[in-house]
Amino acid sequence: MHYLYLDESGDLGTQFQNSGTSQYLVITVLAIEGEVARKSVEKAIERTMKNKLRKNPRRRSRYATELKGTNTELTDKRYFYRYDLHESKALQAVDLFAWGIHRKYELRDLEWYDMFQEKLAYEMIYPP
Repeated sequence: MHYLYLDESGDLGTQFQNSGTSQYLVITVLAIEGEVARKSVEKAIERTMKNKLRKNPRRRSRYATELKGTNTELTDKRYFYRYDLHESKALQAVDLFAWGIHRKYELRDLEWYDMFQEKLAYEMIYPP
């Protein structure tokens, strides 16, 4: 069985006069083949949230409930990515990748993108 997880980053671009509107809308799809691979991604995300994103380090039982591109430090993204991504927390992984691709185009920030770009199967900019 194949699993596809889709997420977006950016704006639809309908309000260009607003200063906060982004120029790009990134749509990212994470394709995972097989139940074992899907469980592996979920385990990597849970491990990252537990070990790296604790809200209160003194209390082990309290940790972040969601992995988000904008709220996750680069060191924590690296920690997550070191696990085999052949591991329905996979949608949170897509958010991290969509955020990285969006940062590449919107801000010319390649720091996170450079870590995973070799895994991208397809990337295209559509003309406006």
